Amino acid sequence: KSKFSTIKGISHIENICLLTLEGSGMVGTPGYSKRLFECLCINNINVVMITQASSERSICIGINSSDSIFSENIISEEFKNEIQNKSLEPVLIEKDLCIVALVGDKMKNHQGISGKMFSTLGNNNINVKAISQGASERNISAVIEKKNINKEYRKLISSALNLAPKKSKSGIIYTLYYDKFNSIEVGFAASQNFLAPSAVN
Repeated sequence: KSKFSTIKGISHIENICLLTLEGSGMVGTPGYSKRLFECLCINNINVVMITQASSERSICIGINSSDSIFSENIISEEFKNEIQNKSLEPVLIEKDLCIVALVGDKMKNHQGISGKMFSTLGNNNINVKAISQGASERNISAVIEKKNINKEYRKLISSALNLAPKKSKSGIIYTLYYDKFNSIEVGFAASQNFLAPSAVN
């Protein structure tokens, strides 16, 4: 088995909230997605993650936490009639979250990467709020509670990259191989409140 991982990195984005629009009135009815993203665009709200159930009953988006109240208000206003006649539920906001992503190349040609990622999360009692994966499979993203980022990072890196971490005086070090000639050591300082990757000499 090659030690050169298909996964080239693991990143995370903090201060994320999830906004969910759902209801039976969305099923089979065109235009809901257009109206949702149009009102966000007009008001300069950046969407960092999108996921939608195949049942068409709900749309879930990830946005910056600082935009949560404003976004809730403008979406509630846009869909005021549908919420009043109960074809849509009131907008749901979940806060104190972060996005964790595996990033790689040719991931779609390797079986089991998604399974390993979510098994690692499940085995460590970390609940996944939402999942997003592009058709190219160069990125697999999961939304988890921000409080879990410290524990999750260590476990996910070790499992996804098939690495055995080595301890140092400054914290924990992982060696990431980009190809057979190039590698970089990524370390996590033991003193940090959350794990932010940093190069280790």
